[in-house]
Amino acid sequence: MTLGFHWLATASGCDPAKIRDRERVREVLDRLGPTLGLTAVGGPAVHVNDDGSLVGFVLLAESHASMHVPPQGDGFLADVFSCVSFDAEVAAELLVDAFGGNLQGRIVER
Repeated sequence: MTLGFHWLATASGCDPAKIRDRERVREVLDRLGPTLGLTAVGGPAVHVNDDGSLVGFVLLAESHASMHVPPQGDGFLADVFSCVSFDAEVAAELLVDAFGGNLQGRIVER
């Protein structure tokens, strides 16, 4: 029995300024749920740590979406977990359009 769908993504070759732009990350997370047909419960939280890494999270009625940018480099990690299916290709397109680079992702049925 499948209880949910977990999309795990790794991006590289992104524009470093864009992936570290707190407002851009917030806007992308804000659009991600509705773009996938999922329901955001409040706005995204985005935090920049002292080491320069950035984390963002948005609570969805169906679960969550998140993004982590390490302190150096041109990549990030992202995920979406949902109790209903969604189109991971649409999520990938949104992230690549916003940040550039290449993205590899996979869905894990849970």
